Amino acid sequence: MLRLSFRNGIYLGLAPAVLIAAWLHFLWQPKRQVQLHSVHFLQAVQQKSWSAVDEFVDDRYHDQWGHDRELLRSHLDVLRSMRNLRIHSQGIDVRAANGRGEWRGRITVQADPNEVTASAIERVNTLKTPFELQWQQQSAKPWNWKLVAVANPGLELPAGYY
Repeated sequence: MLRLSFRNGIYLGLAPAVLIAAWLHFLWQPKRQVQLHSVHFLQAVQQKSWSAVDEFVDDRYHDQWGHDRELLRSHLDVLRSMRNLRIHSQGIDVRAANGRGEWRGRITVQADPNEVTASAIERVNTLKTPFELQWQQQSAKPWNWKLVAVANPGLELPAGYY
């Protein structure tokens, strides 16, 4: 039987603290944070939770199509018309170093068909090139990452698109 003493009490208290510290160290690795932020961002888009989406996007957001944060948000409003929206990703590659991170993966979209969604779904699902979500760490806090750009070399948006 374990005799309760001050020393044993310290060891019993220290063990959970060490386990929690090890778990946080794993969780807060930059690569892991970029992966988690990307997954949660795509889930927020799928759920059409625009306030959550806004929390992920940096004020200085700018992408290959010339969109800033506000224009990105207005383009995402198109998703309101998609019923039962489901976003899937595959072929994921995550890299992170020096406060910058990149999530690359093929994204496909499914939704109940209607006249608005058909062309958007076809345009995204036929892409052969992966989407690139570019993240930047905002502070010394290991969990503070924001989306600064999205790119897909294969996705061309016509001039004056929406």
